[in-house]
Formats: sequence, structure tokens, C-alpha cells
Amino acid sequence: QVSSDGQTLLFRSKRQLTGYESEGSAELYLYHPGEGAPTCVSCIPSGEASAGIATRAIRAAGFPPANPAPTLSRTLSQDGKRVFFEATDALVKADVNGEGGCPLAGTENQAYWSCQDVYEWEAKGSGSCDSQAQNGGCLYLLSTGKSKAPSFLLDASANGDDAFLITRSPLVRQDGDQLLDVYDASVGGGLASQNSR
Repeated sequence: QVSSDGQTLLFRSKRQLTGYESEGSAELYLYHPGEGAPTCVSCIPSGEASAGIATRAIRAAGFPPANPAPTLSRTLSQDGKRVFFEATDALVKADVNGEGGCPLAGTENQAYWSCQDVYEWEAKGSGSCDSQAQNGGCLYLLSTGKSKAPSFLLDASANGDDAFLITRSPLVRQDGDQLLDVYDASVGGGLASQNSR
């Protein structure tokens, strides 16, 4: 995907394009013309190697994904300063649902890693990010990081102020069932303000 001004390219690759040992796991990279190498936005910031089952998505919108895809999910904001993706690796300390293993969940036809969570990467100076410590910016966990039910990125708004998630995990107190629900994690509102757990 490419930002509106054409100055930021987001792409997915299994090749090791930085010093990070990806162990053959697909990672998401941001590239800006004139820079020597891309930045891996989905790598584990501590440098620990990926477990090799990560699912960093640039895929069709919808659940389950349609084939062929009618549309692609927006994972890069128009200005190129926000990236939304799914990962099974723990990229922040609050993500603990993969400790002790990450079994497959679902059916034989639609199986997903149970520890899959939704993340946002934000460039320094964008939104609330004032650091470059996590892959050249800031990483935010948008799903719980505690549930044994996988979370999926559905889409994001053009400016990146809204990210839409699908999960069985209750992200707000009033959700008392185990059905798939769509959530909107939004700047200045969204999940954090809705009776946080």
C-alpha cells in the first residue's frame, strides 16, 4: 500500500531486509524514497526472534476474507504515519496470550492462531507518539493481548483515527457473550472510554 503523497510504501516480506532475525516470518516494512533501507514496523522491538507464525496482514476486508478480494483493508493511513496489522508475537509487554503456546482456534476450514492480536504502529510526532524506541516509532496493542480468542483487523479510516476490529473477546464490559463483534478503536474515544475492564 502507498500513502496519498506517494512518499511511503508499506509492504510485506519474508525476506530479512533489516538486521532483525525474522526466522522466515513475514514482516511489514515501511520504505521512504531516498532512505537506504526500509523500517520493520512489525518486528519484535527487543530484537527477540519471531516465533515464526506471525500473520502480519495486508489482506481482503471482510470476515472471512473473500476470494477473490472485492477490496483491501486499509492498513496504512493516508499520511503514511500509522500502520495497522495483526501479529501473533508479543510486541509489547501487555501482550501475554501467547505465553505457554499459541494453538490454532476455529474450524478445519478456518483456523487461526489463538494469540493473534491487533496492533497499531505510529511514527514519532504523529498522534501521541513522542519516541522512536519501538521500530522507529510507537507500538500500541488495540486488542486485549490476554484473550485466547484471536482478534482481526477489519479496516481503518483514511486518516488512521479509527481502527475496526473483529473478535469474540469482550473488549468492553457490556459485551457478555462469546459472539463475533466489531469494535471501533478511535482517537479521543473508542474502546478506552467504554467501561474499560
